[in-house]
Amino acid sequence: NSKVKKPLKVIVKGGYAVSFEGEQSDIKRLKGILEPLGRDAFNIAELGVGTNPKAKITGNVLEDEKVFGTAHIALGNNTAFEGKVDVPVHVDGVFTKPTIFLDKKKNRHIESVKVVTQKVYREHNECIVVPVQ
Repeated sequence: NSKVKKPLKVIVKGGYAVSFEGEQSDIKRLKGILEPLGRDAFNIAELGVGTNPKAKITGNVLEDEKVFGTAHIALGNNTAFEGKVDVPVHVDGVFTKPTIFLDKKKNRHIESVKVVTQKVYREHNECIVVPVQ
């Protein structure tokens, strides 16, 4: 568990993190974990949006990733989610006040989507993301 010194931008193409922008020491540390394991370590294993207004940032990623208004991304192994990428690393990163571009050409991003929650979704801490017209 460690924080980055400055915000880290993750550029994703084809399901893989292809580059990072931010504090060079943070990037070097992350790449030092991932690069020895090959391309699959850069796999986008998870992408989630926090929807729980009662969750708080505690330093425990299992709660932090659920905090309303956050997002998280994980790199590496996704076999726990029935994925096919089996590498010996799974790195989670939680973002506060995220901007996630869904489609850069159409300029749709997380700030312009509506999170629709219903009773069933609150019970399972899931959400439906619907583009705003």
